[in-house]
Amino acid sequence: MTPPVQTTIPPAAPPPSAPGSSSKAVIALVLGILSILCFGFLAGIPAIFVGKSELKDIDEGRSLESNRTLAKVGYILGIVGTVLSCIGALIYAGIIAMAIMSGAHNTPSTF
Repeated sequence: MTPPVQTTIPPAAPPPSAPGSSSKAVIALVLGILSILCFGFLAGIPAIFVGKSELKDIDEGRSLESNRTLAKVGYILGIVGTVLSCIGALIYAGIIAMAIMSGAHNTPSTF
C-alpha cells in the first residue's frame, strides 16, 4: 500500500494595491481647503505636516505615485491658509492697538 501523495498549495500572492487615493493625501487636501475657508492655521498646520509626510512616503515608495498631486495641493493650501490667517491676525491686532492708542489721546469733555 502506497501512502497518499500530499500536495501543498502555495500561499496566495497579496492582492495588487488598488489604484486610488491615499487617506493621508485626502486628509491633507481637506485640511488645506478648510484652512483657506474657515479654520486658518488650526487646519493649515496639520495640513502641512500630513502633506509633507505623504510626500515623503511617496518618495520612499510606501505610497502610490498617483497620490502626489493631492498631497502637494494639500501641503500648499495648508501653507497659504496658515500665512493668510497669520496676516489677518496681525492686521486685527494692529487695528485693536490703533483703537486703544487713539482712545488714550482723547480727553473727556466737561459739558
